[in-house]
Amino acid sequence: MTEPSAILAFNLAEACKHLAACDDCLKGLIAETLPFQIDVADAQSPYEALLESIAYQSISGKAAATIFGRVKALSATGRAPAPEEMLKLRKPACAKPASLARKSSP
Repeated sequence: MTEPSAILAFNLAEACKHLAACDDCLKGLIAETLPFQIDVADAQSPYEALLESIAYQSISGKAAATIFGRVKALSATGRAPAPEEMLKLRKPACAKPASLARKSSP
């Protein structure tokens, strides 16, 4: 596997400032609302936070934690696989974490 891409620094204040500068409607909405807060571990990139949130949708937290742990195990780093790593995975490796949500028949 290739070396995973470097974690992109994410600055929420800078992101809001950028969005406000790009769109007058968003600028007004951002100014009118309470500051947006996001609770992600310092070590997580926005990509990793998105990947984890997808894993936790529509299933129990315990099952999602198991599945997300298997997804992270697909990476050489033990963290969520970088997009480049995900693209290089064989289809069976990608399907394996999803199959954990299904009960196998006896």
